[in-house]
Amino acid sequence: MKNRFVKHITAFVLSLFVFVLPAAVLAQGGGTPDFGTSYLGASDLPRGDLREVLINLINVLLGVLGIIFLILVLFGGFLWMTAGGNDEQAGKGRKFIINGVIGLIIIFLAFAIVTFVFNILEQAAT
Repeated sequence: MKNRFVKHITAFVLSLFVFVLPAAVLAQGGGTPDFGTSYLGASDLPRGDLREVLINLINVLLGVLGIIFLILVLFGGFLWMTAGGNDEQAGKGRKFIINGVIGLIIIFLAFAIVTFVFNILEQAAT
């Protein structure tokens, strides 16, 4: 029973420090805290609209996926061309190429869907 009481008192005191102490400290400045947002202009962080940042992020991710596709197709072609009559290795190379092409189709469809959704959201916002 005493152990439970000590735990409750400790939780109460810790929550007091977490919730009350920061409010007392921020009361000294008078107004809302800055949280360092005034330094944003001096940095290289993106300052555009959230939609533009998301579009740029998605374009970068799709570009990385395109590079992975290229690597898969090149590796598959290398396996197929160096098979030297080994049907197992040639089949493995063809599988890499086919899977790479399927991945490229998925990448194009994902890009089309993202473009469509962002265009619809832009039209709805304006």
